Amino acid sequence: MPLPTGIDGKNRSDSLSTSLVNVINPTMTNEFVFGYTFVDFPNIYQDIDKLDRSAVGFNYRSIFNEDNKIPAFVNWGGGAPGMWMTGGFDPILFATKHLWTISDNVTKVVDTHTLKFGGFFGFVRNAQPGNANSNGAFVYANWSPRSTGNSLADLMTGRIADWTESTQNVVRDIAFKDIAFYAQDSWKATRNLTLEFGMRFQHLTPWKEQLGVGLVTWNESAYSNDPARLSDLTGLNWTARDGNVPLAGYPTRALLYAPRVGAAWDVFGSGNTVLRGGWGKFYYHDPQAGADTVDIAAGLRNTNVGGGPLLSSLSGIVPGTTRTSVSALDPNDNNQPNTSSWSATLSQRLPSRMLWEIAYVGNESNNLLNSGIANINLAPYGSMFNDPDGDANNFRPRGNFQDVNVLTHNFFQNYHALQTTLAKQTGSFNYTLAYTWSKAMGIRGSGQGQVSDQLNFRNNYGPLAYDRTHIFSATYVYTLPDFVQGNAFAKGLVNGWQISGITQLYSGVNLQANDNAGFDLNAPRPDDPTRTIGPTYINGTPAIAATPFVTCDPRQGLSDGQFINGSCFAAPIQGTNGTIIMPYMRGPAFFNSDLSLFKNFKFAESKELQLRFSGYLPQPPVADVYQWRSEPQPPAR
Repeated sequence: MPLPTGIDGKNRSDSLSTSLVNVINPTMTNEFVFGYTFVDFPNIYQDIDKLDRSAVGFNYRSIFNEDNKIPAFVNWGGGAPGMWMTGGFDPILFATKHLWTISDNVTKVVDTHTLKFGGFFGFVRNAQPGNANSNGAFVYANWSPRSTGNSLADLMTGRIADWTESTQNVVRDIAFKDIAFYAQDSWKATRNLTLEFGMRFQHLTPWKEQLGVGLVTWNESAYSNDPARLSDLTGLNWTARDGNVPLAGYPTRALLYAPRVGAAWDVFGSGNTVLRGGWGKFYYHDPQAGADTVDIAAGLRNTNVGGGPLLSSLSGIVPGTTRTSVSALDPNDNNQPNTSSWSATLSQRLPSRMLWEIAYVGNESNNLLNSGIANINLAPYGSMFNDPDGDANNFRPRGNFQDVNVLTHNFFQNYHALQTTLAKQTGSFNYTLAYTWSKAMGIRGSGQGQVSDQLNFRNNYGPLAYDRTHIFSATYVYTLPDFVQGNAFAKGLVNGWQISGITQLYSGVNLQANDNAGFDLNAPRPDDPTRTIGPTYINGTPAIAATPFVTCDPRQGLSDGQFINGSCFAAPIQGTNGTIIMPYMRGPAFFNSDLSLFKNFKFAESKELQLRFSGYLPQPPVADVYQWRSEPQPPAR
């Protein structure tokens, strides 16, 4: 359903940059660069009164009652409408950003050395509220405990599956600094050998809260499970509560070291065969990591009521007695994400002015943020075996909270590829052919594939959602020969035509990484055939997805238009989950080819007309067919 009113986003940005290059002498130059950017993203409802609960007849009160807008709602059972609203309009959803950069670089040539030195200063500040639903958000479904069995009837009678609500959102005002210096030497060691050496020294601060509240950290030893201390928020600490806690939550590392080396070798001294390679390490910053930890310190409270409550029952829940979800930083984790990148390339000139290159390219990223698998307060494995339909909140080990997301830099991923190109850029026929055979592996988390196991993040290691094993592309331009001589009009009409084209072929995506972990596993429960098995029944916790057993190779025995052999899967059984990381099942390949015939007609120095005929060969439609065997099966041995 559409919202009763539109949203205006009166966005603007202003940017200023300047540079000064000074040639000090024939062997020395200096370049100074300054830049500043301001971004303002205010979003506001055109007529907020149309969202008032009384205006649409929604007369239920909720828990905190700090926002009188109608709640967002979504139907997970089919057959009835939903209407989603982004949180954070309290009353304006905004973001203001300031970005300052200053850099200075000096280049000096000394004999066979080209030396470079430089410094960089950057400051980034971002202020914006969170997007929790202070107006409330509920899910209704015909499978919830109090359902009538009809989703529309549930909506009309206020029978829901889940309710989430927060107090009004607070402003998250955070900033970081980046101060760096580098030195680099490009040394022409011999006539056919060049060596590169460099080091970057970097002081990269974490995000720091700017209003004196501080980012929240988690201290397990300070947590108490005593229900009488629920409102004390034990286990959490921040600057305004304890002046010894830094505004960033943890101390800044004094210095980061990022070395890099490289070499280029003209093997025979003729310029026809060149071997290049290098290795470097690079540090970079988290994208607003920990910004949401400001919320709890600044007074925001967020709660979730599961287990199928009635809308009419929410007003009976007393604020301050409900458990809240929180995000916090690890006070002992001051790591920053980094990537080590390397490559080795062989370039060979071939007859007919062709150039062939083959390269091994790889990189490894470490200390990545545990996005999507940060919750340390999930129901343990097996805890809900005797009550698979119960409220998971009642099985959390830290009973005074709901979700406790502790952000830590413990993710990693890697990429390895064989890349080769063949190019010809002279003459009447120019082309570039490129092929890559690669593998992108890592921890599947937010934005990198579906999370299967939130209790042990290493169980989610596998090919990432954007992995493509084979990538081929070709671009080409052919200038047709002159067919007509003599007659000027005929020459202008017939000669000078060109043919150009682009062809692309990519292997299909990893279907499991781009779908949910269990491929919509749907099988009846042995204890109640009217219900389907799910994570709480199979694993005793919602933290581990229920995945099917793989009983044969699902990539074999496929019918036309089929990419998964559904007969190779069987439903898991209680206490024995299926396969979390399945065999690499590829979806449909991507294919595209464009071909153009064109000619340019020049009328004057500044006037030209192009006549073009184009054709396209798009990828044909495909089907993705599989089905489940519904009866539980033991794992294949």
